[in-house]
Amino acid sequence: MVFVARKYYFITTKTMKRLFFSFFIVLATVFALWAQEASDSTPKDNWRISSEGKIQRNTPQSWVTMEVPTSQPITALHFLSDNYGWAVGHNATFLRWDGERWNEMLVFSNENLLAVYLVDVKTGWAVGNHGTILRWNGTSWHPEASPVGSALIQIKQLPTGSLQIIAKDGTILEQIQGSWQVQTSETTTSLTVASKRLE
Repeated sequence: MVFVARKYYFITTKTMKRLFFSFFIVLATVFALWAQEASDSTPKDNWRISSEGKIQRNTPQSWVTMEVPTSQPITALHFLSDNYGWAVGHNATFLRWDGERWNEMLVFSNENLLAVYLVDVKTGWAVGNHGTILRWNGTSWHPEASPVGSALIQIKQLPTGSLQIIAKDGTILEQIQGSWQVQTSETTTSLTVASKRLE
């Protein structure tokens, strides 16, 4: 008769706790990476402007042209969230997205607008031809004094928090103590307006 020695392994409560904790850490890491990847899809990734000036939204099947209450070409979009954004276009067209549809807001201007930028739901700017600058105060759009007469094509916020407006001829405006002032620029080449620009 042959006797075979066998080893028995017992998992203690302490070991089980360690295994469970390690599994929980791995699971939490995987979830965090998934959430970060999902958050990389910003509202602007779901929208674009066609070469004909139409607003289009990305769907699982394809890009779909949205119904809007205007026939004017749209030139720029800016979103703060999936439920709040603005679009601007020719003849001072302003459209606001409320999460379900685009609604037009009438503004006393007839200039073609080329860019829009929102700081928050109560603060934003739109710019366009002939140095046009309009400010959003949470209720309506109002004109602001502009030190230039050239076409303004871009608005951006610097890491310092200050805002800049860039003109087609390369001129840079910066908001200083509540007013727009011309800043020194090394750019002398005329810039072009991208038909699908999305801030």
